[in-house]
Amino acid sequence: MTRPKRKAKADNTQHVEQLTTFLERRGPLGDDHGPTPERLAKAQTMGLKVSANIIHSEAGFPTAQYYWSITPAIDDLKRRGTITDDEYDAAFRFMRHWHHGIHRGPATIRYAPRYDGEVGDLTPGERQWHYAGMAKKAFNAVPPMLQPALAWLVQALGDPVPLQVLGAHYAPQKGAQTQSSQGAMVLRLACVALCEHYQIPHSFSRQRIERLSEILLAQLTLSTTA
Repeated sequence: MTRPKRKAKADNTQHVEQLTTFLERRGPLGDDHGPTPERLAKAQTMGLKVSANIIHSEAGFPTAQYYWSITPAIDDLKRRGTITDDEYDAAFRFMRHWHHGIHRGPATIRYAPRYDGEVGDLTPGERQWHYAGMAKKAFNAVPPMLQPALAWLVQALGDPVPLQVLGAHYAPQKGAQTQSSQGAMVLRLACVALCEHYQIPHSFSRQRIERLSEILLAQLTLSTTA
């Protein structure tokens, strides 16, 4: 006599996936801890994903708590190939340090990257001081000409910001398409500078960095004398 097979017990990963799918199908409307209807509508208009993030216990098990996050602008840029994986990693690290150390943004954002392991034993005040110092070091490691891109990344912690906004700083007299292209170039150069600061390998050669910097400097000089 053969015994009936038992159904495989779902592990934590399956449970989290099922709960996340359920929450995202239901949506965040009506949740006290979700994004405001205005922020949600803006994200949906721009085609950004609104994700549910399950909070885990210290033992690594999923809890009944969760928070919502709107896909950061850099996630979409990475998906489209505007920035590479290494540039994304550097940008995200800077955004995480800024978020934890200097400015968390509106409470409705719920943009909450995890802490680094090395600060687990620090007090909240010590953690903030630690991350603020790291964010400032990274900011100062980027050439001043490219620092508007870091301001763009900080702004992107909240509402999604088109690259045209960044490009308009360098090419105010140009059209939207040119400004978007200019913004992408500036962002990539800034991310490469962050890669070098964080010692993340990147795909830019020194010659390419110098050439693009020359083009950017010429564009900036032209815009200020026009």
